[in-house]
Amino acid sequence: MRIFLAFRAFFATLFRADSAERIRNALAGNSSPVSAAATKKQAADEAANDGLNRPSVMSARNDQARNDAITMLAVLQRDARLLDLVHESLDDYSDEQIGGAARNVLRDTRKALEKVFGLRRLVDVAEGDRIEIPNQSSPIRWRVLGSGANSTEGSSGSRGTLVHAGWIASKTELPTWTGKKEDVLVVAPAEVETGA
Repeated sequence: MRIFLAFRAFFATLFRADSAERIRNALAGNSSPVSAAATKKQAADEAANDGLNRPSVMSARNDQARNDAITMLAVLQRDARLLDLVHESLDDYSDEQIGGAARNVLRDTRKALEKVFGLRRLVDVAEGDRIEIPNQSSPIRWRVLGSGANSTEGSSGSRGTLVHAGWIASKTELPTWTGKKEDVLVVAPAEVETGA
């Protein structure tokens, strides 16, 4: 758990100035009190975002731990209704109806992923073009397919045809969980309409 926390702290320090300042203060043993106005704003943001503060909103340290995977699922449901589509029985719908619904969900899912991760292509070469695999390349960055796959993956500096350009995140800005401990596993609230 501490290793995961260390990675989160590292990337938060690297990509967000406000996080870097809070981490610096914490390491120095300084605590920065949250003003009443900030606390009030945090409560309003929490109510508006189902317990998820936008990354740009600074909030007080919350000891109600929540797994980042649940937070990411909550973002995809809130912004794109992805879980609703995945769990919907599609037996009674035509392919055209499914395609129409999926188009909106996929568009909104792409926007949510872009907002959180800033995704970009790992290799800036068109798929289908010939490319040289760097010497001593990382197997995380390069997967060698075909007849050369059995030789020490990507370590030969060989050439091949790019099949997939890969993806890399340029940032990680998951919303901060500010909800209650008993709600940490809630991905999306139940919605109830009142009145006639």
